[in-house]
Amino acid sequence: MADKKTTELTLATEVNTEVDYVLIWDTSDTDTYNSNQRAVVRDLWDRDSDFKKLTQSPSAEDGDYVLIYDTSASGYRKMTRANFYSTPAAPSSKAYISGGACSNSAYLRVHTQLMSFSTVTFSVAVGADLSLARRTLCCLHGEGTYGWMCGGASAGGTRTNNIDKFTYATDTAAVGASVLPEICEHSAGLTEGTTQGYSCGGTSAGNSNRVNKITYATEVWTGAVAVISSARHFLAGLNAGSTKGYIGFRYLNGDIDKLTYATDAISVVYNNQVIHTANHYVCISEGTTHGYFIGGLQAAASIVASKLVYATDVLTLSGSTYLVLARIGAAGVSVDASDAYIVGGSAIATPGISDPQSIEHIDMTTDTTSAYGATVLVAIGYQPGSLSDTGF
Repeated sequence: MADKKTTELTLATEVNTEVDYVLIWDTSDTDTYNSNQRAVVRDLWDRDSDFKKLTQSPSAEDGDYVLIYDTSASGYRKMTRANFYSTPAAPSSKAYISGGACSNSAYLRVHTQLMSFSTVTFSVAVGADLSLARRTLCCLHGEGTYGWMCGGASAGGTRTNNIDKFTYATDTAAVGASVLPEICEHSAGLTEGTTQGYSCGGTSAGNSNRVNKITYATEVWTGAVAVISSARHFLAGLNAGSTKGYIGFRYLNGDIDKLTYATDAISVVYNNQVIHTANHYVCISEGTTHGYFIGGLQAAASIVASKLVYATDVLTLSGSTYLVLARIGAAGVSVDASDAYIVGGSAIATPGISDPQSIEHIDMTTDTTSAYGATVLVAIGYQPGSLSDTGF
């Protein structure tokens, strides 16, 4: 079996449950799959006597490959165990766009707009108002049931450590059980997807280098579990699966850090890179292989995007005309491994009546962007918070 070709398997790949095999490839044991590894048929979790039985909670490391033997192609498709689900994950259905500024930065919103991914439409989520009108929030997508919007700037630019907790099943929000360890805005939010999330950097009394950690089950924060390589703000976080996340740069400070969730350890990916820098940009993640830093404020509103490949930590420009419309302080939401949307933001450095209500569709398989028809936000929004029940 070692000579069988393997190709990457996405979360949405079809599996024939009656004849396709599911296999665990122990990468610590060998670089190639062999018949001494474990395999089962997808529906029975047991097949040939030649294979070890695999339970629905397999004993395998997150770095081990899970292989699907595709009988129609006579070959294997692979993905890491960390992103494999023995029961197919429910498709993402919606996103929340909350708060933000309108008309000018002094007018702040408290309302939440609910985005349906199936229809690509927006409506007001009546029960999901923020507890305090604000912008520049740190957003944690959570563990599939809840999400959190943290901190930000309220009226007059007053920073806060308030937290609002969103319940995805009911489209409601309420004051969280705790507050951020520091009063802060412009922080990068990262989520491990199951047990914990992080608020990284931002602006407090001055620029912060602190990484604060929340345990989702208890909503308890632990302050300063790590520090990023340079104190900075205007940040966004790139969620790269269940093992790591990236903390972005700011304009004329190209530092990018990587946070390893298992150890809370920070490592430097780029020290003052000049490939792409901006303020008020948005991050979009494919979930397991790559993500994007998009738009933001350079000398003016930017249409530029850069792409980060997670396996190699390599950053490259995705082209000089990535966005259809230059946007500052937009929101970004991922639907799945293929599709994402950029919504709202401002077309100029000072928010005003030119703020776009339009949205753009991101095809993460082809690195292309297109305007999405006549679909618009219920109301314009600059620097809103955003959550998606995808978890990234």
